[in-house]
Amino acid sequence: MFLAMNYHGFIKLEMKSQIEDFKNRNTIVIEDITHSILSAELKENDEYINPKLNATKLKAEYMETGNQKLKPMFLERFTKLDNLLSNEYKEFKIDDISLSILNSIDITKIKNVEQMRIIFIII
Repeated sequence: MFLAMNYHGFIKLEMKSQIEDFKNRNTIVIEDITHSILSAELKENDEYINPKLNATKLKAEYMETGNQKLKPMFLERFTKLDNLLSNEYKEFKIDDISLSILNSIDITKIKNVEQMRIIFIII
């Protein structure tokens, strides 16, 4: 199993080739794009991404300027996006195989390994 994660919208071309290499070797690939959902490289689900980007920009402008007229505008857009997700959630839902793999992960074991890494780094 290979878990590919793109952090904060940075999608490296090497990652795409590595994903293809793993797929060609019949390895299960899980690609986490949650940090990349607004990346310009992602063309799927434009119906959601472009409005999300616009709403986020409005919210950022509101946060910067404090312009009270912007608040109901970005809140309305986020509400519409929530409704879109509620109505068409299946397109955004994790697939059954990935969900099964994630459900079989031993979280306690991972926590213990991470604690050991932290102790090792501190020492």
